[in-house]
Amino acid sequence: MSPITDLSALNFKWGICGFSSSLGALYVNDPAIKKTVDAAAKDGTLKYRMLAEIKTYLNLLRSKNRNDLLKEIEDFTRTFPDFETFTINNYIATINEIAEKEPDVTNKKYSIAMPINGLVEYLKIVGNKTNAKATLTSTSTKDNVILGLCDKTKTLKHWVYKKSNVEVYNWGQVTNLETILAKYNRTILCEVSF
Repeated sequence: MSPITDLSALNFKWGICGFSSSLGALYVNDPAIKKTVDAAAKDGTLKYRMLAEIKTYLNLLRSKNRNDLLKEIEDFTRTFPDFETFTINNYIATINEIAEKEPDVTNKKYSIAMPINGLVEYLKIVGNKTNAKATLTSTSTKDNVILGLCDKTKTLKHWVYKKSNVEVYNWGQVTNLETILAKYNRTILCEVSF
């Protein structure tokens, strides 16, 4: 696997698709982030770096008094099964445990859902992509975007990084957009450009 698919693979059990898709996009578009991810993939610390990245973002939102986004992330995560009592404070405490015990890539306790506004703000703050924006759409004609996928109720369920129609990163795999939509019975809800 390559570092970008390694990022995507961390989402397989953790449920961090917003972060893994965003970092995949930044990996392709930001040489500094690519260098950091390459080094972490090479030395085996990528899973630690990913969790540290998530914690850093949450703490940046705290420092900017973005309680609106923190609440949105918390509320959105609670809509997923087994996360009805999710809190940002408990999540950060869980990440802090990795200083003493290696994070288990199969343990879903590291899951955190990313709403649309949270993902756009992540690209702006962490990736310095000040022009990042989400467009509600059921189609995607652009390359190098992050797609929010929904179920038949038009509820956001998943994020993927689309480098092109034939190069979409999802759960450690590279496939085409048509296959992902058909295989998981999803449609496009939004397209995030940056």
